[in-house]
Amino acid sequence: MIRLTYIIRVLKEMGKIEEGGEANLLKFLKEKHRVSVQGKVRDVI
Repeated sequence: MIRLTYIIRVLKEMGKIEEGGEANLLKFLKEKHRVSVQGKVRDVI
């Protein structure tokens, strides 16, 4: 299991998302994948 905070940090370092883009990323992940309450990605397609 990979924590979303780690994914967000890596994406920020790569410049894929801007500051404050976490909410949009979480919204996207919740639509595309099943995200558990703990913030772990369960089903990654």
